[in-house]
Amino acid sequence: MNEDSGFTLIELMIVVAIIGILVAVGMPQYQNYVARSQVAEGFSLASGLKTALAEYYSTNGTFPNNGTSEANTVIGVEAAKNIKGKYVEKVTVSDDGVGAITVLFGSLSYHDERFLRLTAIATDGAVSFPCTTDIEKPYRPKECEDGVADEEEEKEDPTPDPIPWTSGSGDACWDSEYAAGAGGGNGWVVGSVANTSTGNQYNVNTLYAKLGYGAPGTYSGHPIDAAWVCQ
Repeated sequence: MNEDSGFTLIELMIVVAIIGILVAVGMPQYQNYVARSQVAEGFSLASGLKTALAEYYSTNGTFPNNGTSEANTVIGVEAAKNIKGKYVEKVTVSDDGVGAITVLFGSLSYHDERFLRLTAIATDGAVSFPCTTDIEKPYRPKECEDGVADEEEEKEDPTPDPIPWTSGSGDACWDSEYAAGAGGGNGWVVGSVANTSTGNQYNVNTLYAKLGYGAPGTYSGHPIDAAWVCQ
């Protein structure tokens, strides 16, 4: 009598369950490994520029500081966009006197638009490169600390230049700094007055600004009232 040597349904279900458990445990570990290896690529590319930047400092006594977008060619390396890898978009040497080497990761990586930065510190003739990054802690090199994006990106937008007021361009107010500078004596600009008492803005728009009180012209000698000043 022949015995059936195949697997039972229960045995197949057990095998499938075991495979599922292995995949569930192994996949995150694999993803972590890939994410860390991508960071390692960036760290390696950045480290390749350290010698050139240190030699520049040794020769010039300072780090590049010409105010351009990058100093790669100044220290004798390829342009930032040409220093890239499978997961790295570019590696930029700052041209602001700081001596920073910044890696920007691309869309093919787990770290799209995140950075890794080596910032040069010269001490007693030696140059060290501490690392900062905004990459999640589990994936970053152990020597890298938390960092923020380029400081220029963190600054508030500068106050826009005042717009000279003309009839029909909205509310008007008097800007004494503009009058003393670009306005050439005329401080009437587009904006709201600080004094919000009833009728004040209307009077400024339809009378004082319209007639040019305080500005060069017929009413140039008229004193500027504090109620007309911009917020």
